[in-house]
Amino acid sequence: MSDKFTLVRAPSGYEKSKFAFFPGCCLCAQEPEIAAKVYDSMLFQNQDTAIFMQCCDNIDEIREAWIALGKPQMIMCCSECEEVFADKLPEIPVVSLYDKFIEYEISGGCNSVDYCLHESVKSEAVVRLAEDMGVTIHEYEENSTFPYLVSDINIRNRLKESGHDAAHILELMFGMGASNTHLIHEHDHGDEAADNAKADETFCDGNCSACAGCQDKPHPPQPLPTDDQKEANRLELKEVLLALYWGEI
Repeated sequence: MSDKFTLVRAPSGYEKSKFAFFPGCCLCAQEPEIAAKVYDSMLFQNQDTAIFMQCCDNIDEIREAWIALGKPQMIMCCSECEEVFADKLPEIPVVSLYDKFIEYEISGGCNSVDYCLHESVKSEAVVRLAEDMGVTIHEYEENSTFPYLVSDINIRNRLKESGHDAAHILELMFGMGASNTHLIHEHDHGDEAADNAKADETFCDGNCSACAGCQDKPHPPQPLPTDDQKEANRLELKEVLLALYWGEI
């Protein structure tokens, strides 16, 4: 992430912060709306929570900015970023975003879809958050018929690029992102199938797992953002946050 996408700042009225949300450059690039919603939820819980949009590769810059912000605890949602911090920045205290959700009793809406828990998910908090929404969790199975549930945006992307359906836990909590469409998407049942579905009172509202007109009709996810789209997403996210929380238009 270049300097033009970087945003490291305490909220208006604060020079130091006790907590800082570190979304990671991949979430900002892939699902900027979700990153903004998560920051808003953390800010609601602690009004001094800083935003720390910075690539985890910039070790020295992160350390300097962290000290300047008052050495806040970093709230992390990317396991790869956590590994970098553990290896390169062990002096910085970190906590999982998902553990914070449990602590603050933050949950998503209702969701009755079946998911296969991907083998990369090690956090019990992720499972609890999903089950609290009504999700049915299945143990990991290679080439599962169920969409995979993940807690790392890069793993979600790799699964989707290999032809598997996958959703990030934050998508279930804050709304499906633009690059994931297995729950909400546009498709055409055909008149006959739609009529039958309506007659059965199961007309599709986007949740195909509960739709009689959608059975055995796979709907591949939309393509992931291009590199140009990722850059545009990061820049737009920065501009939106600056406008919302610092009044900078």
